[in-house]
Amino acid sequence: MGLYKRSKIWWIAITIDGKQKCFSTKTSDRKIAEQIYAKVLLKLDNQESKTVTWQTETNQESMLTFESFYREHYLPWCYKRQNYYHTKKILSQSLARVV
Repeated sequence: MGLYKRSKIWWIAITIDGKQKCFSTKTSDRKIAEQIYAKVLLKLDNQESKTVTWQTETNQESMLTFESFYREHYLPWCYKRQNYYHTKKILSQSLARVV
């Protein structure tokens, strides 16, 4: 578990049920990132579900799920890469089976 920096943005790494979860704090300021990290840890202690909610800098509540991460972060990141369409097809089919 911890706080680390990837390029200019601070990220949080936590372990839930033996699985490591990483997500962005969406800030380049370390003090704000530490506050977000502390809030996440407090919510994890108080929360019984496996989803993590936290307040971003813009005060919008975000929910970290595989589907939201996939649609909001992964697809834009891998767009115009060689395996984009293949990966999109496979993951879309997997999501359709789960839902």
